[in-house]
Amino acid sequence: MVSFPPAQRPTTTILPELGLFTRFVSRLPVGRKLLLIYLLVVSSVIYVSSILINKQYIAINFARKEGAGSAYVARIRDVLTELPVLNAPAPDGTATTSAPGAAELVAWRAALA
Repeated sequence: MVSFPPAQRPTTTILPELGLFTRFVSRLPVGRKLLLIYLLVVSSVIYVSSILINKQYIAINFARKEGAGSAYVARIRDVLTELPVLNAPAPDGTATTSAPGAAELVAWRAALA
């Protein structure tokens, strides 16, 4: 056994508050100590469960918004497909509403080069 001189003896309590807590817990009967452990475990399980439930609500709300967006796109799809689409500009810079032909593409590429 190692014996320390009185000046070098390590202190037993690092924080005085921790010593009060340990003394309080050590005076409790075994049933109360088990109840304290049970309450700490249950509170941590409830906390983690609430976080997981909240994440699921976020995912459910996102899916509802996605469904609403899909229904919106399904209704306006026919209108959007009937609109004229602006294609590549003509060599003179004007916009066209029909797909350019092969000659127009060659002229357009030559204007870009």
